[in-house]
Amino acid sequence: MNRKGNIMNQNGSLAMKILAVGGGLLIILIIVSATWAIGLSNDEKRLVNKMEAQEQVIEAFFDKMWKILKQQAGVAENYKDSFRALYKDLMAGRYSGEGKGQMMLWIKEQNPQFDTKLFDKLMVSIEAQREGFFVEQKKIIAMVNEHKNMIEVFPSSIVVGDRPVFKYEVISSAVAKQVMETRQENDVDLFKKD
Repeated sequence: MNRKGNIMNQNGSLAMKILAVGGGLLIILIIVSATWAIGLSNDEKRLVNKMEAQEQVIEAFFDKMWKILKQQAGVAENYKDSFRALYKDLMAGRYSGEGKGQMMLWIKEQNPQFDTKLFDKLMVSIEAQREGFFVEQKKIIAMVNEHKNMIEVFPSSIVVGDRPVFKYEVISSAVAKQVMETRQENDVDLFKKD
């Protein structure tokens, strides 16, 4: 009986050890799962906050872009108008009036040249600013895709699948919207006169 009691005592002790190890593993699994779920939930919220901030960056970038292009175009237009007025005055003084152009002899048949550098700079600015605006929109598009995957793809969908997908509509032209809707692009004449 001593031996039988000893075996039962050992079996009871082994069962207790198995239960203790199993319980410990279960507790560790619960802690790891809870930590993962909390981390994932926080990551999703950080991503939403980042996308909201990126929308503000896009608005600020567009505002900056618009002001730069508008002001550079104004300077170039003002230069063109000033040059036109100056050129008219020079030609009027050269070929009319009492002196029959004596006042303008220093020109010696060389006319002032219209400098296109302002227009060249404007074209470079248009391209650079538009590219920058595209890059900022591209960033939020990638973030929206990451967020959608986080919500819809297993296993993260277990934790954040009930959250709304972040909505962002790309800022583009009516032409681009029509092309995407019709899936056709037929207006390829860039220099068409209306």
